[in-house]
Amino acid sequence: MYSCPVDTFLRHYAPFSPKPATVAAAYTKLINECIKGTRRWSDTPSEIDGPETDTLKALERIIALEALNRIDHLELERPVSFQYVDRANSTGKASEVVYAYFAHKSSLSPGSAPLEPVDIAVAVKFKEDNVEYVKERNAVEIISVVKCIMDVDPRRMWMYGITIEDDEMSLWYFSRSHCVRSEPFNFARVQDLETLTRAFVTFVLATPTEMGFDPTVKRVNYKTKTQYIYTINSTEKQTRHFLTVKPIHNPRSLGMTGKRTRVWKVFELPEPIPENLDNIESGNEYALKDVWLAEGSPTERDNLQAIFTKLEEFRDYPDWPSQSFSQLLRKVFVNKEYKNYFMQIDIDGRGFFTKPVSEDDAVDPLIPDPDFFYDSPSDYYPDPVPQMYQVRRQYRLIYKDVGTALHSVSDLPSTIAVLRDAVIAVVLLALVKWVHGDISASSIIMLKDETGDIRGKLSDLEYATEYTENPRVLFRPPRDPLPKYDPHDPFKNLPRKAPRGTSHYFMQMPKYRHEYDLESLWWILVWIVLRVKHEPSNKLLGHIFKFSYKPSKTRQDIFTCTEDSLIYDAMEPTIKQEFGSCVYVMHLQFHDSYDHYTTMPYGHTAGVVFMGFEKLLDAMRTSLKDVEIGFVDMPSSTRSTRVAGVKRSRQEIDGPGPRDDGASQSGSGEGEAGTSGAEKDEQEASQEQQRRKDLLQELAVYRGMNPAHYDRHIDYIINLPKLF
Repeated sequence: MYSCPVDTFLRHYAPFSPKPATVAAAYTKLINECIKGTRRWSDTPSEIDGPETDTLKALERIIALEALNRIDHLELERPVSFQYVDRANSTGKASEVVYAYFAHKSSLSPGSAPLEPVDIAVAVKFKEDNVEYVKERNAVEIISVVKCIMDVDPRRMWMYGITIEDDEMSLWYFSRSHCVRSEPFNFARVQDLETLTRAFVTFVLATPTEMGFDPTVKRVNYKTKTQYIYTINSTEKQTRHFLTVKPIHNPRSLGMTGKRTRVWKVFELPEPIPENLDNIESGNEYALKDVWLAEGSPTERDNLQAIFTKLEEFRDYPDWPSQSFSQLLRKVFVNKEYKNYFMQIDIDGRGFFTKPVSEDDAVDPLIPDPDFFYDSPSDYYPDPVPQMYQVRRQYRLIYKDVGTALHSVSDLPSTIAVLRDAVIAVVLLALVKWVHGDISASSIIMLKDETGDIRGKLSDLEYATEYTENPRVLFRPPRDPLPKYDPHDPFKNLPRKAPRGTSHYFMQMPKYRHEYDLESLWWILVWIVLRVKHEPSNKLLGHIFKFSYKPSKTRQDIFTCTEDSLIYDAMEPTIKQEFGSCVYVMHLQFHDSYDHYTTMPYGHTAGVVFMGFEKLLDAMRTSLKDVEIGFVDMPSSTRSTRVAGVKRSRQEIDGPGPRDDGASQSGSGEGEAGTSGAEKDEQEASQEQQRRKDLLQELAVYRGMNPAHYDRHIDYIINLPKLF
């Protein structure tokens, strides 16, 4: 999170830079018609009696710049597009999340539907006091509201906000690259009235695109539901339109920056697009992926084409100890079947850029570092690795197939079949000296072929790269807590403290190994096995798969000690008979292959892993064929089973209240002996908060998601009304 001088904000981050004549005309009208002769407030907002909404109403004439509507349009360089609305004059749910906002004039015309939060173009949060903790609270609130809007509305490329504390005002810019707050200025002083005028001229005269509304994504109603039309301008100079049917992958994350991947099931629309969409029946279905990539980085299609070129030229067919696996790989190459193991792309296209970081930006001391929301740094990483913010650019692609991400597959036989194919895909990459580097249960997709057989395909290749012995290229410093399936080996040899003047995360860094992609698949297998309904398994699941700057201690102990029997002791007995030995043999193979005193050929490890999955697949067809095996999705059957990414009520998130979970009800709510009522309230609040954190962690792990997707640690997000 950055801050910058307000002049820098208006020059670098504002929607556009109005001409001096436009600002001068608005300023003159403001002085002559909206400000008393003193040219300042008679009282600051904190001195005005009445609720905050009344106080904000008193600011309306200046903030709204009503004078703009009375300026000769010849004096303005463009028409007024956006209008200020305060809570008192607003209807709909938009007014329930902010005190005021700017919205497009078309949505405010007579007869328009009540405004929803997604109609907010600029969010305004107001507090009467400007003490430090109030400023922090106001900042958290506006970040939370904007994050929710950007999460649920795929039209948003970036967004603006305003915070007011007493007579101090700050302007905000939010994007997938970085977020910036202007240094506060006193809008009640005559010296800053021109700054105020210029700021709001940029908001009311900006175009929707300048305000962050993507012109290539249109919100529509289709068969009584809100859907979106994506227009993709492909790299082949084609323009095609796709209508969303339902989300496939749309997680909510704690952070606002990053890739922010969305995946939709879509079908293509004819050209021109009919006015009445309800008359259109869905045709061939595709999967649309919407992601923000670092500008200049290769796209998924770039990498996939480079990989296919290498595979096409490959002739050094493996001759490994596992003859059946070697023969299978030879068949894949000879018959040119390698494309069947990767999600293939129909078209793709690039879109808009975020604004770059200004040279005047500095870390904002008001906002805690994102690391505040996660576990504390470890000895592996004594200090969080600084974030390197890059310009991001939209990237959209259309997959030819629509499948199901592995983390959403509900039956065990299918998961094993899919993982077996993922092993083949990973080995194909290794044979042509590529690594995936970002294996997860979201990047492995299950599909059914024409015969009804289950197939697995690998996706999310935007981080894939050619192998090099330079660890700086392949090893990604943990700017975020580790994904659950990252391999263990890259972290075990890092120094506990960095020598002075060095970068600790590059000291003694191990070379990246092709085995790491295979190990990630093994961790996914462990995660799947521990999700089988069995209390000891489900309990261990949460201890192994945590999100932090290093693997959990339980996970480290399990991987580094082959004598550790935690996983096997916790397995469901029926599963253990078939899965126990396979999981152990793969584990032992990884452990031995990472031994620096031995040289274990990659083909040996790849063969062991593949044959392990072959054995598991055979067991699913024979001894476990008639065994009913279910996965745990929730820690308790009494709680909601709604999918990740759907806003839940406070009760759903917190679980039962203090009186509902067996807590003592003696004293009818009065404090126990020796404990004051205030102290007891504080204790109960602390217990409730801890219970919330524990539940959110459980929910995330059981669903294979990052706990941050449940917005933990930010009470304000949890307490937002169910508006999103």
